[in-house]
Amino acid sequence: MDVVLDYATSGPTEWLPDEGSYGAGPTRPGSLRMVGENLRFADYAAAEIDRAWEGITTAPGTVNDPGAIGKRVRAGSTIRTPLFTLKSGRLHYLVRGAGSAYAAVAGHTLIDGPLHGQLVSAFKGSATFRWVTHDLAAYKGQPAHVEFTAGDGNFAVAMVVQGDTPPPLSPDPPVPADGKTPDDLAGEYQRLFSAALERWTATPPSTVADARLANTLLGHPRVSSKAMDDALGAFVEKREELTRRVVTSSRLAPAMWDGPGVNEHVFIRGSPKGVGEEVPRRFLESLTGPEGVKSSGSGRLELARQMTDPATNPFIARVMVNRVWHHLFGRGLVGPVDNFGVLGEPPTHPDLLDFLADRFVRDGWSLKRLVRDLVLSRTYRMSTLGDPAAAAADPQNLHLHRARLRRLEGEAIRDAMLNVSGRLDRTQFGPSVPIHLTPFLDGRGRPTSGPLDGDGRRSIYLGVKRNFLSPMLLAFDTPIPFSTVGRRQVSNVPAQALILMNDPFVHQQAGAWAKRVLGEPGSTDERLTVMYVAAFGRPPTADQTTACREFLTEQAARYRADVTDRRPWADLAHTLFNAKEFIYLD
Repeated sequence: MDVVLDYATSGPTEWLPDEGSYGAGPTRPGSLRMVGENLRFADYAAAEIDRAWEGITTAPGTVNDPGAIGKRVRAGSTIRTPLFTLKSGRLHYLVRGAGSAYAAVAGHTLIDGPLHGQLVSAFKGSATFRWVTHDLAAYKGQPAHVEFTAGDGNFAVAMVVQGDTPPPLSPDPPVPADGKTPDDLAGEYQRLFSAALERWTATPPSTVADARLANTLLGHPRVSSKAMDDALGAFVEKREELTRRVVTSSRLAPAMWDGPGVNEHVFIRGSPKGVGEEVPRRFLESLTGPEGVKSSGSGRLELARQMTDPATNPFIARVMVNRVWHHLFGRGLVGPVDNFGVLGEPPTHPDLLDFLADRFVRDGWSLKRLVRDLVLSRTYRMSTLGDPAAAAADPQNLHLHRARLRRLEGEAIRDAMLNVSGRLDRTQFGPSVPIHLTPFLDGRGRPTSGPLDGDGRRSIYLGVKRNFLSPMLLAFDTPIPFSTVGRRQVSNVPAQALILMNDPFVHQQAGAWAKRVLGEPGSTDERLTVMYVAAFGRPPTADQTTACREFLTEQAARYRADVTDRRPWADLAHTLFNAKEFIYLD
C-alpha cells in the first residue's frame, strides 16, 4: 500500500483547495464542527467542507464543466491532491458524505465520456468515514492527481492510498466487556473517562478514538451541564454571525489552479517512451541564464517575475509593445509578431521600439496608457493617401510615410452591420450564443442551431464549435481555433464578395436597417445622409445622393411600389454593405 495523501501528516504544500470553503487547513481530530443543527468533535484529520458554504449558488448564466465532471458545480467546492504516479492502478479514498472524485491523468483537466468516463467516481452520502475504491488500471504508470468535489455539506476526505486493498479503519474507543456486575462496569467506565480526561487536560482530543469518545459524552443527556451548554451556545452564536457574511451568489471558476511543481524529462527524438535526463523548470536559458525556478509550488509566480524583470529581460515588454503596434497600425515594428529571433526580421525602428518598451514598463505595464499614447500620435492620425515621392522611396511603407489601408476583421464587419441596423446588443457578459447553422453545416456532433443574428450579440459572444464555424467569419480570415494566432492573415478573395452578396445574415441586417431608417421622420435625402453617416462616418456627396435616389426609384418600379416601401431601401442598404468603404479603414 502506498499513501498518496494523509491529511493527518500532510504539510502546507499539500493543501490545495480551489477556494476557501474547506478552510485554511485540514480539520484536526478534536476540532469542534457543526453537523446539521448539532455539534460534534472531528474524528479524522480531513479536508472537510464547511457547512457555512452549503447555500452557495452559481450566478445566472454560469456555464458548468462539460461531460461527466459537469454533473456537479465544482467551483468553490473542490480540493485536489498533489501529483503522483499511478502504480497499482487502484485508488482508495477515505471519505464521508456525498461527492465525486475526478482523476486527472497526465494533466488532462477536461473530459467528455464515454472514452474517459471511468476517470470520474461518484459516491453517495454517508454519516461516517468509509473507503471508496476507484479502478484506474487502464492508466497504470501515468502521472495523475485527484480532484474531489463536495456533493453535500457533510463531505470530507481524509486519505488517498493506492494498492490492492485499503488499510483498516481506525477502531472505535474500547467499551467495557459485558457480563460484569454494575459496580465493575461503573469502575471500568470511570477509568476509561478518567484516562481520557487526563489526556484532554493538556490538549483537545487528538486521536480518532478520543474524538469519538468525546462525541459520546457530548451527546449524552446526563453529561450535559449549564457551563457546557453556555460554552457551546457561544460557539454556535459566533459561527452563525460569521455565516451571515457569506455571499451566496458566486461567479467563481477554477481557471488557474496552482499545484506542486514537477520537472519534465527530455523525450529522446520526441518519443514519450524514450525518457532522457530531467530538465529543471526555468525560463529560456538564452534570456535569463541557467538559473531554475525555486518554488515548492508550480513556480508560476517566480517564472512571471523572471520573465518581466526589465533588468535582465526586456524581451517581454518589446513583444507586447510590438503586438499593440501591430493591431493599431496594421504591421508591427517587427513584422512577424511571433518571431523576434534570428530567423525573424529586424525592427524597422529599433530605437522607437526600445523607447516604447521602456516607457511601457515605467508606466506599470499599462496597456491603456500605451494605446492612448499611440492613437494620439501624429503617425496614427495620418491619411492613407501618401506622397508619390515617398511611395517611390518606401514602396512597402515600412517607414510609415502614410497610414496603411486596412480591412476590418470578420467579427468587426458583422458587428458593424448589427450596429447600423439597430440590432446590436451592447450588454456585457453573459453566456455565449449558439452559432447559426445553415443546411450546409452538417456532420457528426452537429449542435443546436442558434438565431441568424445571434440575438444581436457582439461577435465575441458567439459560441465556437471547431467543426461548425461561421462561413461569414471564415471568409474574412477569422482564424480556425486550433492554435494561437499572433497575426491574422488578410486575404482578398471572391468568397468575400459572394458572402456580402448572398449570406442570409447580410440580407437580414439590410432589411432591419431599412426598417430602422424608414421608422424615423425625414425626407429621402435626409435618410440617405443618415445612412451614409452611419455606414461611412461622412455624409454622401451630391453625386452619391443623386445615384441613390435614382437607385431607389428604379428598385421601387421593379417592386411596383413607391420609394417609401421597405424593399428598395433594403436593397440600398445591401449595396452599402458591399461598398469597400464599409469594410476598409481609410
